[in-house]
Amino acid sequence: MKNQNRVTLKEVRFPIINVAQAIALDRSHKGTSLKKGYALMEEAGEALFEKIQSFRFSHQSEAHKPVLIFTGGGNNGGDGFVVARLLRKNKIPYSVYGLVDPKDFKNEALLAYRDFIKAGGEFSLIVDVTKFVIEPSSGCLVVDALLGVGATGILRPRFAKLVETLNNLNLPILAVDSPTIPLRANETLLFGFPRCEAFELETASYYGSISVAPLSYKKSLTQKISSSDYWIPESNYRQLFPCRNEFLDKRAQGTGLLIAGSLGMTGAPSLAALAALRSGIGLLSMAVPLCLLDILSSKLTEPVLYPIGDSSARGFSENQVDELKSYFKHQNAICIGPGISQRVEVKKMVIDLLPSFTSPVILDADALNALEGKPEKLLSLKVPAIITPHAREWGRLFGPLPTKIEDVISVVKEKASQYKVTIVLKGVPTCIASSKGEVYLVGKANSGLAKGGSGDVLAGIILALLAQGLSTLEAALLGTWIHAEAGEHARTRLGSFSMLPSDVIDSLSSVFMNKKDL
Repeated sequence: MKNQNRVTLKEVRFPIINVAQAIALDRSHKGTSLKKGYALMEEAGEALFEKIQSFRFSHQSEAHKPVLIFTGGGNNGGDGFVVARLLRKNKIPYSVYGLVDPKDFKNEALLAYRDFIKAGGEFSLIVDVTKFVIEPSSGCLVVDALLGVGATGILRPRFAKLVETLNNLNLPILAVDSPTIPLRANETLLFGFPRCEAFELETASYYGSISVAPLSYKKSLTQKISSSDYWIPESNYRQLFPCRNEFLDKRAQGTGLLIAGSLGMTGAPSLAALAALRSGIGLLSMAVPLCLLDILSSKLTEPVLYPIGDSSARGFSENQVDELKSYFKHQNAICIGPGISQRVEVKKMVIDLLPSFTSPVILDADALNALEGKPEKLLSLKVPAIITPHAREWGRLFGPLPTKIEDVISVVKEKASQYKVTIVLKGVPTCIASSKGEVYLVGKANSGLAKGGSGDVLAGIILALLAQGLSTLEAALLGTWIHAEAGEHARTRLGSFSMLPSDVIDSLSSVFMNKKDL
């Protein structure tokens, strides 16, 4: 299958940089002249203004209340003054507070403050933070422009007290480039490029959701950034969707085979199948143990079911390799693993099948457990492959994972290149690596997805996308985002306590819906 008129990953991705690179890039650009540095600050302020306007539009009942801007004395404070000036110019209510006396401002921050005052702006210096009182009803949004990238160590007492006050204010918080940790932002607008610390386990919760505002750095500076780690903005993923042809038949929309299930494990194949069906696959076939045929026939009406073995068997075995291979014909993609069990005979079957796959394949769940301690078996694959381990499955296959995100990225990249597979390391964030050494970070925290069956749903989505002609990297990347986005829809409707993997499937239509469907 061909997917024409789709954008490429290169067109929608941002390289992920670390704090040191971000500081060096900012200094290099601003170091050329104060005028150029200030132009970059105004650009950042304009992006921040657009983000605030977007928030006000989506919270119209609160939009009449002021935007509360809290500034420091550095460039983040300067960004705050630029956006305050733009709010004033557009007659949008605002209040600006700060902990640093303007006489201590320097360089671009001083220019931003002077222009703000010249435009008629008013600034309130918080002299005694212990007596600073502000009511939630006094604003619609808090903008954290206190401290920027590179701020380290324990906060000074005055800043710490203000952060405590803002955390208790119970208002949405938009952080400018970097939250003043431990301030918990609902969203952080990063300038230029995404950074690693926004994904670190220790700091990600303070960033909230992230978005990136590109800045017009000189090409000579950005070309020096060496990174094979990427992030894609939420708004760009839909451009990666497979193209559907309104005039072709079911096989032209993608065919896939799901090898799944064992006695007592009917949920896994059901969830994977339903997720694939809701994700655009044209024709889904399922190879399932005969003992599950009646149950799955009552649960699923759309797939073609191929019963394997005899009714007395608990599941698959190595004696069924040739029978399974007979169903590979005419398949655009194959997924093996959901619920097939960890019985010895099943593990042998998986290993025997590896060199026989004739279409791109997803090795999920128990198909990965079959390779425990034997990752070299992956080298017997003759087709592009995706493996989808969570942390425990990774440990069985490759050994323990490191804790820091930069080290995780490094080891996932290494294994993907070594074994020539696309890896989907499930977690927060999900880390996706191609065999060519590229890594993408995807997804927001959602405890509602930490439930049995969520991985089966993800496998089904990826199978459908792979069957519709996407590459293994594209299918893994887009499938992971769709799964996370559908999870967000489900959480909005039902909450993280009550949502189920089946609710994520029910939410897929909301993610895939396009203008032609309305």
